[in-house]
Amino acid sequence: MKKILKTIRLTYEIFINFPPYIQHELLRRIFANSIKVPAPTNILNDLTPTCLIPNHFIKPGSNVYAKTHTTFSTVYPGYSFVFKPHHVMWWAVKGSNNGEQIQHECGIPYCREITHLTLGLNPKNGGHASVTRKPSHIVDGQVTWKLCSLDRMLIVTLRETWGLSFNNISSFLNINPVTVLYHYQKYKKNKSIYIEKSYGKRVAPPTDKELLMWVTKVLKNIKCSGLGVDFTFSQIQQIFYQSVGFNRSIPWYCQTFKDN
Repeated sequence: MKKILKTIRLTYEIFINFPPYIQHELLRRIFANSIKVPAPTNILNDLTPTCLIPNHFIKPGSNVYAKTHTTFSTVYPGYSFVFKPHHVMWWAVKGSNNGEQIQHECGIPYCREITHLTLGLNPKNGGHASVTRKPSHIVDGQVTWKLCSLDRMLIVTLRETWGLSFNNISSFLNINPVTVLYHYQKYKKNKSIYIEKSYGKRVAPPTDKELLMWVTKVLKNIKCSGLGVDFTFSQIQQIFYQSVGFNRSIPWYCQTFKDN
């Protein structure tokens, strides 16, 4: 007869009271079940360019933080510890989160790369998630990413403002050229960067802070890309206004570019 284990939700207080060798063993298990993959976009220039994610497929919409469980039967017989790996990574390196959320600057909820983690509250967390690709599936260690609104923003910007070819955009964003063309045509048809036409009916429009994040990331990408293309801030102003109705003055875009 299978023995029934008592489930314990792992907290910081429990973790720091583990013997050091148990803490190290838990971290070893996390790393053993993780793989490094390219970060979801090439615009995270100030972060480690790779995410550390589970080495198995996680069905979209289920267990988004890759919560799992483990046992240490020789030390804690009869107990199973349930935990979120990114929490353990934070506790081991940074210490207590003091009641704040442990968030993902890369926007991938089950990434456990410590340099991608930060503390914050819900509004900030939503901003990270809204502008980032999400992993679709993993095959032989290779990740397929779902596109997000930011991808379409970049496609439109690079095509209409700088006139880059779809092949160049594909190389720049690491997206299949056919996919680039498809999403550009979708934008032209719907006059929206949102992936689904019904987005506005089901989800509240992005806040100004989220739109500012898009502008910042696009400008940072352009600044660091080495494309060597000429542009004007009036062109940037036009494309953001056309795609998301984000209308700001040209000096505002100039300052945002300087700050980022």
